Amino acid sequence: MTKDEFRAWRKARLVDCRPMTQAQAAAAIGVARETVVRYESGALPVPLTVHKLCAALTAIDSGLDSPVLCGAIALTCYRKLLESDNSRE
Repeated sequence: MTKDEFRAWRKARLVDCRPMTQAQAAAAIGVARETVVRYESGALPVPLTVHKLCAALTAIDSGLDSPVLCGAIALTCYRKLLESDNSRE
């Protein structure tokens, strides 16, 4: 997922009929707002786990798949994201 694809994903997700803010996107994927800023600026590549989590959240919102399956995918991706963030410390 490129920085532009990530930004487009965030802006396509509506909260109260407005594009999702960076802070809301950060909360949705479980990272700091500064991390979202780095993804969108290209200073930090968007990890595959975040890409998959974004896809799972989109599928849940779109009703494209079973909410149970998408929830399981999102949880798995979120756990992997936490593991990768912890291994960098």
